[in-house]
Amino acid sequence: MKKILLFSLVMAFSSRADLCDDLFKKHKSAWEGTSNLNICKNALKGDPDAQFDLAGIFSIDENNPEEAFEWTRKSASQGCTKSQYVLGLMYYDGVGVDMNWIYAFELFERSSKKELPNAITSLGFMYQNGHMRAKDLDKAKELYVKASYLGDPTASYLLGEMYKNGDGVEVDTEKAAFYFLDSINSILKAITADDKTLILVINIMI
Repeated sequence: MKKILLFSLVMAFSSRADLCDDLFKKHKSAWEGTSNLNICKNALKGDPDAQFDLAGIFSIDENNPEEAFEWTRKSASQGCTKSQYVLGLMYYDGVGVDMNWIYAFELFERSSKKELPNAITSLGFMYQNGHMRAKDLDKAKELYVKASYLGDPTASYLLGEMYKNGDGVEVDTEKAAFYFLDSINSILKAITADDKTLILVINIMI
């Protein structure tokens, strides 16, 4: 298992000075008229949001999970909440790095304290399935309810499943239907908002 390496913010970006130009040449037709080149250059300068976006480019456009992991890690090390969450996902599933549920749990917990709905759901999932903590369905439900209220469709879906199957709660088809419908509505809202975090997360899960 690889350990999280917290790089200094003072990095030798000059060694990768041609990275952005190379990517632009490779994806010229797709990048023209977009902010991707500026995103890349800002990422090299250390901007955490740009580093997160560049990680998405490497994950989706380049199909390079290892490079996506590195840029996500750099962003997360600067306190970017969405990067901490996605980094947790990468550790959980072993995408671009060795699987490590210890780090995944820590990162989900850290980003959930900042009220990130996806992270709260992922933490609940680990409690529901007994990953890194004793199985605790009450805690899982509590976290799902909170994340669902904050608009996470996965949390609503998992609550629907709990009520449908009687997993830690009494079977309640009406509540199950309510949460399933709420999940669909939340997904439609996220797609309409063109949520970059959701797009990157879906790509990692696939």
